[in-house]
Amino acid sequence: FYQAKYIFTTCVKDNPRNPEYRFLLGNYLFNLGSYEKAIDSYSTALSIDSSHCSARKMRAYCFDIIGDVDKALEDYIIELELNKHELWLIKRICDIYIINRKLIEAMTQLKIAICIDRFNSSSKQIMLVVKKIHELVADN
Repeated sequence: FYQAKYIFTTCVKDNPRNPEYRFLLGNYLFNLGSYEKAIDSYSTALSIDSSHCSARKMRAYCFDIIGDVDKALEDYIIELELNKHELWLIKRICDIYIINRKLIEAMTQLKIAICIDRFNSSSKQIMLVVKKIHELVADN
């Protein structure tokens, strides 16, 4: 790992405006469990190239890991606007909405997931559960 750190930090030092090097440094830091430092590196990559999808996904994942679901959700939604058919992304957004009891938003995301993958029974099953919960909440 020491050699990897030296390589990534040297690349970033020699090419500070290269978003790919910042992204790779972020991955290195992520694998060390240094999520806040990884977020900083991914954020720098995104400030250089706002369309760097991999940096945005990994930053969102880091936010998710450290419990900052609002920032994770913000990045996931931006990424979904760029990649509308990423099923895992839709499901993660849906999970966050369910956790935060935003059931209407969760159902909207589940409908999208079902449209993308009509044969995926897990999205349909989750939709039934969310609808039932929403009905119970509305009744009380």
